[in-house]
Parts: sequence; structure tokens; C-alpha cells
Amino acid sequence: MSSVADRRNQQIWDAIENDNLKQALQLCTKRLKKGEKGDYLLALKAHVLTLSISRAQNDEGFADAHALASKVPPITDVEVLRLLQLALSNLEARGDRYNAKESIAKLWERAIKAKPGDEALAREWFLKTFQDRDWRSAQKAAMSLQKTYSKKREYYFWAVLSCYLLCVWMDATESERKIFGALAYRMISKAASDVPDDPEILLSPGRAIQTPHELHLLLSVYRQQGYKAEALGILDSNNSGVSSAAAKGDWSFVREKLDLLEELGIWEMEWDFCKMLLDEASPRNSGNGIDGNLTAPDTKGDDWRVWQGLLVAARGINGEENRKSTIDTIQLFIDQSRTSRNARLALLDYLVHNSSAGQPVPAPPDLISACQSHFETFSTKTCCFDDMRCYVEYLEQSQRKDYLEHCRQFAKKMLTGEISKKEPKVASIAALVNILKFEYLIDLSLDSDPTSIVAEDFIVSCISIYKSSLPLSFGLEPTDTQYGDDSCILAAMSLVRLANSPSGGNTFSHSRGYLLQAAALLEFLVSRSRHNFQAILLLVRLYGLLGACSLAMEASPRLSIKQIQNDTLAHNIFSRISTLHPYQVVGLNHLEKGDRDPSLGLLKALMVYEKSAAQIPDLAKMALEKGSVDQVEGFLEFADKVRNSICKVMWTLERRRIARLIRTKSSSPEGPDFDHIEPLPYNITDNRDYEVMISCEGSKLPRFEEFVRVGPKPMIQWARAFHCSEQLSLYLATKSNSLPEDQLRHLQEIGDISDTFKELLNESNDALSWELTDSEKQFVELQALLAEELKLIAGAESNLKDVVNDGLQRVMQWLDKRLEAADVLVQGVKNLHIQTNDESTDATGLLTRIPDWKLLHESYTTFEALNSISAYTRFIDTRTKVPKSPLPKATTSAAKQRIDTLYQAVRARAAGIKNQLSESGVVSALVDSAFGREGKEEGSSAVGTVIEGLVGESWMEMHVARVIESWQEGLDGVLRVKLQ
Repeated sequence: MSSVADRRNQQIWDAIENDNLKQALQLCTKRLKKGEKGDYLLALKAHVLTLSISRAQNDEGFADAHALASKVPPITDVEVLRLLQLALSNLEARGDRYNAKESIAKLWERAIKAKPGDEALAREWFLKTFQDRDWRSAQKAAMSLQKTYSKKREYYFWAVLSCYLLCVWMDATESERKIFGALAYRMISKAASDVPDDPEILLSPGRAIQTPHELHLLLSVYRQQGYKAEALGILDSNNSGVSSAAAKGDWSFVREKLDLLEELGIWEMEWDFCKMLLDEASPRNSGNGIDGNLTAPDTKGDDWRVWQGLLVAARGINGEENRKSTIDTIQLFIDQSRTSRNARLALLDYLVHNSSAGQPVPAPPDLISACQSHFETFSTKTCCFDDMRCYVEYLEQSQRKDYLEHCRQFAKKMLTGEISKKEPKVASIAALVNILKFEYLIDLSLDSDPTSIVAEDFIVSCISIYKSSLPLSFGLEPTDTQYGDDSCILAAMSLVRLANSPSGGNTFSHSRGYLLQAAALLEFLVSRSRHNFQAILLLVRLYGLLGACSLAMEASPRLSIKQIQNDTLAHNIFSRISTLHPYQVVGLNHLEKGDRDPSLGLLKALMVYEKSAAQIPDLAKMALEKGSVDQVEGFLEFADKVRNSICKVMWTLERRRIARLIRTKSSSPEGPDFDHIEPLPYNITDNRDYEVMISCEGSKLPRFEEFVRVGPKPMIQWARAFHCSEQLSLYLATKSNSLPEDQLRHLQEIGDISDTFKELLNESNDALSWELTDSEKQFVELQALLAEELKLIAGAESNLKDVVNDGLQRVMQWLDKRLEAADVLVQGVKNLHIQTNDESTDATGLLTRIPDWKLLHESYTTFEALNSISAYTRFIDTRTKVPKSPLPKATTSAAKQRIDTLYQAVRARAAGIKNQLSESGVVSALVDSAFGREGKEEGSSAVGTVIEGLVGESWMEMHVARVIESWQEGLDGVLRVKLQ
């Protein structure tokens, strides 16, 4: 193309990138009217038309693209072919109406037939179909390449890969799976058989397996076809096995072999193989030992997967002689390498799972002594607790106490110098932190109902150790975690447990007080360890529970969540954000706008999915071109996980709900597009990481993070319920002005929405009740009621007046129930007053009415429900004004009056609490609560005393003032909501 044409084309692409399709189409049309010709311009116009949301323009774009695809002679220019495929791919996302995939396949096939000797064209065909996941076309293209250009070995393995991907593709037919699976097996087997038996022969046939990537592909094909024994034979062979030149020392093949041995149940062979690997890894045999001195083992052989294979095989053999050989192997390895972590873990695992009751092996150490020995070796390592947790749980209660006492004595000896350690004070703090984790496990977690006295004593110990560790941290870099940080985090975790504990006379006010103490401890910690991820993460969750959501949003950027991490970690701040803090945080100008505005933050998180959709296929293509054929399937699986992520669904729904709640106009560049909503993915995946937060709970008990969730965990049923709710809102917004003759066309749409709600609310669907808060359940029940009434209205042929009036009555009954509850809450706020005289500050009374996440969540969800009812009444009012409407004029004033009354009641409760938080004495009352002084004439509680000694009263006053400001900001948000 000429440079002028290039510049004109770039103008069109710029308009497309700016989402200005109208301008792009005008530029194309203008050039065509002036007589400019060219397939590229016509294809570009078709691309613009297919991007439109207008069905008429989609039809026109498909007609133009189809005409170009059917052109005689066929188009062979690669740029035009790419553009046509892009246009047709746009239509493929709209459904099967256009049969776009078949048109794309024919487009390339005609081009290849027109230029049969053009390798670049044939290669482009394969790569494009591969990126678009058209496995049938990709298989055709790859087979054509490997036949036509047989001297290029990469095409042969592309053909094997495309056959394999086609047979594992979920849309493939059963016959396709059999045919192409068998073809992939035959082709890769031929490649394996061509490998020379003599490893000294350097030149092997061109299509023989030569790289680890190709060997991995072989194993994948063999597994998929069920030839596991044959795959094991390959790994045992000299020419293609674990030690072959093709494997190139890749340790993953060892693990593959162990997996196959276990799946096939060949226990003796697996035991012998593991024993051989461990013997080779032993310090004495690996060449690491010098003059008999013990040293570290070969790190590759001392692999936990090998130890695991040895233990699994021993359990499979289940013979006395083998048990003796197994324990001897483990003990000998430990004797030769006392620092081998995996060998010691193998000993613990053996004592728990492999030793046979009544058939003791010769003199094995008992479990408690093995646990003590492991602690002595790794007491200063962060892995110590996670290594030992499940094994300590097997000890009897008395043994657990003995174990703890032994650990304490060991730490004392370390501190006094009886046990030589580099930097003994630092080492003793690390050991004490691990001991505290075991105390938490034994005294708080495994005890079904620990007393508050035990918990408070533990908290005092944690804070005391943390305070004693602070002088040791002088000189550390600002990015370093201080030595005793985990002890402070354990104290905060214990306070959270106390807040959730039913024992010890715990009350609602005590629960709030414990959470305030925990937040204060963590805030103090992160003021010194500014990058302590665990402390910041727990602090974000705690501020969310307390209803101080602006502080949670202020802390969350310090987690440094980047790119795809949004899919695994952003739920810690964005779950239910639309009903916790939908407005931009005030006064955080030092943060990026996306960090202080939840709507923009959600948009930023959603952009990750758009980038991934474009980047992952390119990465798969790059892996393919570089010969990493085994990695392609991993990229494709990763792409599916990201594309179907529940977080992508949740953030889309949360952003739409925020826009509706705070009345963001649909035309705003920051607002979602209200004209349509994408359907839910067929297979929703959950990539959220709940194990990233520290947990010292029992291995079979719920993780600690469940104590700090703002409501139940949203999953598929939650997503279905609120996706359906968005569909209902869209229906109410777009169908009220439709003509009477169009009503039947909408009956199916509202019928589907109503049926989905009925399925969700079915009594047998327990999953919904596990995923929704009480407020969300009430909201979904209301949406189901409105959908049912709209379905009746759309389908009614007679008695339409009765249908409308009955629906309004049911809606008003729902409103009356909510009003009764709201009146009680508002009256309760009016009856409470804070004593502000110097002699008595009512801290306990104050704690019963400070806001928390439930108050904010309930308020915003109520507003959302009222907006839905308002939309429903507007729908009815509008339908009565349509010319020739069969719908009679209905009185909606009673419902509107109730909407306003409930709206004002929610506002009155928020205003009342906000006013009370502004009264004098509130800061001192909350400081007293944080120091445990409420109701104690003799002074602070033991926990309050150590907290006061750590942070000081002035620091606590500033912290409490920030929390109060955050509560007031949250209540301001409730008061800012205007009903639509």
C-alpha cells in the first residue's frame, strides 16, 4: 500500500481504538464513495461493522466479509486474510447465527489452494486457526504443512499437537476423539521409535524425539489414550528414558515416572527406584562428603516427591521386611545429613502412616521425640510450624504439652548460649515465634472452646515477645520484616478468635472491642514493617469487618497487587464492595485514583482480563514457534481459567451495581455499558487464593481467613443470582416503552429470568443460602417476585388489572416487613446516648452502635432493592401511557410512599449513628475499649495493659480518631445515595 493509504487506514484504526465506531465507519464509507478500491479497505469496513452492537450492521458486515471470502480469484494477501478472519471472529462471539467459523475455514482453504507452494501463507493459516482455537482447521493446516514440507521437523510435531488438542477439546465428537487421538498416538510413537538405541549416535532421523518438550508431548498423548504402561516403558528405555539424551536431565521426568508407577500400582519397582535415587543423593554417595564429614545431600535427589514415593510404595507393599528397610533408609539418610528437611519429614510421615500397630519395626524413635528433633533442627526457620502441624495433631494432649515444654526449654538454652547459634537473641525470637504458633494450634484451635483466660494469657505472651524483639530490629532495611512480627500477628489473630468465640460471656460490644484491639496492633506493626504482607492483608480484612472501609482501601495498595494477581487476591478488597463503600474515598490524594475509587479499581482489575485474552494466545504461539509444544496446553488451560474466572464475573456485576447505586450515567467513560450484559461463562473457574493468609488452625479445620470474611464466600450461585438481577434491571430499563405488539417477544426473555430465580430459590438449593448474606437473600427474593409479576403481566391476556394490583400488593407486603424492622432499629438509635462526663464514659454502650460492615451492607442493599421497586413502578406507569396499551392505569402511589418511608428510615439510622459518633467523649470511650478499661474500676485488662505499654495512649487516640473518621465517611456514603 502507498504511504497515503497507510495514513488513512491508521486514522480508521485510531477511531476503532477510541471506541468511536461511528467515525471509523464514516471514514471507510467516505473513501469508498470517492471511488477508492482495494480489498483491505473493504475488509476494514466489514471489521468496523462487525464490532457494532447493532444487529443490522452485523448483518451488513457479515455480507461484506462473506462476499470478499467468496471472491474469485480468492484473496491471498495475508494482511487482508487476517483482517477478514478478525471480522468473522467478531461475529462468532455473537453466537452460531452467522456460522463464522466455517466461513473462516473456507477463506483460508481457498487461499491455500490458489497458492499451494506458499509456505508463509500455509504457516499463517495454521497459526491463526491455532490462536482462534479452531482445532479442526488447525489440524488440517498442520497436516498439510508436515506433508508438503516434510524436511521441517517442527511441522510434524505441530501436527501431533493439533491432533492431540482436537481429541481433548470438549466440543469434539466421540468419533473425532477416537480418530485424531489414534492418529496422534501413531505419529508420536513413530517419532519415539526413530530415536537411535545407541546414545553415542548424534544424528537421529529428522522426526525423532530430540527434546524434553517433545518427550512431554509423547507422555501427554500416551496418557490421554490410556497407554500408561507403554509410557512407563518409554521412561525406562535407554534412548528416550529419564536418563536419555532427549530428557536432558529434566527432573520432571522422574516425577512423571513416579506418578505412572503409582497409577499402575507397581509398588516394588517404585520403592527400588526411589531407594536408588536417595542412595545417589546421599552425601556419602553424591560426592559431597569429604573425609567422612556429614554435609548437605544432593538437592535434586533429596526431593520430597522421591521420599513421598518411597513411603507410598512401602504402604503398597505392606510387608514387615520392607517396613524395616524403609525406616533404615530414612534413618541412615538422617544420620548422614542431619540438615535434610525432607528426610526428617519422611520419618514423621512414616511414624504416622506407615508403621503397623502390633508389628513394631526395630527401635524406631517415637513420634514425640521425632517431633522434638525436627523442632531442634529447624526451630529458627519459618517452615517449622507448617512442617510439623499435622504431626503434632497426632500426639495425645499430654504429649502435646510435653512437646511445648521441650520446645520452650530448647529456646531458653538457645538464648543463654548453651546451644550455639549465630545471633542467639534473634534465633531465640524466631524459635519463640514458632512455639507461639504451636501454642495457638494446641490451646486455641484444637481446643473446641478455649476459655477467654487462656486466650488472653496467650495474647499477653505474644505482645510481650513482640515488644522484646523490637530493639533487635534496629538497622534492618525499611523493606525487611522485623524479627518478631509474626508474634504480633498471632496476637491479632487470637483477638479475632475471641471476637468470634461463644464462651467467656462474650457480647456484641466485647466482639467490637476485640476487633478494635486487633486492628490497633496491626496498624502499629505496619507502621514499623511497612511491607509486611500478612499484616497488611489481615488489616484490610479487619477494617472491612469493622465497617472502616475507607481505611481498608487506603491499606490495600500496600499489598502491591499487580496484573494477574488481581484474579487471585483482589477479592480481599472488592468482595461486596458495591454494598460496603461504593463511593470514592475522600482525602487520599497521595493514592492513584484507581486505588481510592472502587469503580475505577474494578475497571483496572477487569482490564487485566482483556489484556490476558490478547496476550495468552500470543504466548502460546511463541511457545509453539520455539518448539515448546508441551507448554501450549498449559497456556490454553490458563487462558480458560482467566476467561471463565468468577472474579471477572463478580467485578463486572459489582461495577454495574455501583454505577446504578450512585447514579453513574451510562454515557460516562467510567460507567458500564447498560445496553447489554454478557452471558455467564459455561464453566466458571475460581482462582481466588484463600491460602495466602497465615493460618495456624488445625489442618482439618477451616482456615483462619474464614473468621475475617465480610459475609459468606460468593461463588457460582451468588454470581447466577446477581447476574439474573442485572438482567431484570436491564429488562425494566429497556422494555417499558415497547409497543403492545412487541410484548409477546419479551415474554420469553422475562420468563427465562423468572425461571432462573425460581431455580435459585428452590428449597433444595442449599448452595444459595451458603453464599448470600441475609440482606442479599431478601434482595434476591424481591427480584424473583418482581420477575414473576412481570412475567404475568407480559403473558396476561385477560384480567390484567387484577394481575397488576396483585403484584403491587405483594411488593407492598415486602416493603411493610422491611419497614417494621427499620422502625425498631431507628428507635433503638434514638434511645441510646453517650455519657460524656469525666466520671463515666459509656464505652460498652457506644460499642453496641458503632457501624460495622453489616450495617453498611444492609443499608446499600436496601437502597438497591428500593431502586428495583421504583423501576418496577415506573415500568407500570410507563406501560399505561403507551398508545393502545392493554394495561390499565394502576395506582402506584401507595408503593412509592412506602419506598420513600423505608428510604428515609435507613437514612435516619445512619444519620443518628453518625451524629452520636460526632459527640464529645467518643474518642476516649473507644480508647478505653481498646485498652480493655470498660466496666473495670481497677484499671485495664491484662491484654489492654500490654497493648497500652506497647503503643501508648496518644498513639491510640490518633488511631481511634482515624477509625471514627472512616466510620463517618462510610455513613456519609449511605446519606449520599439518591433513589432513581
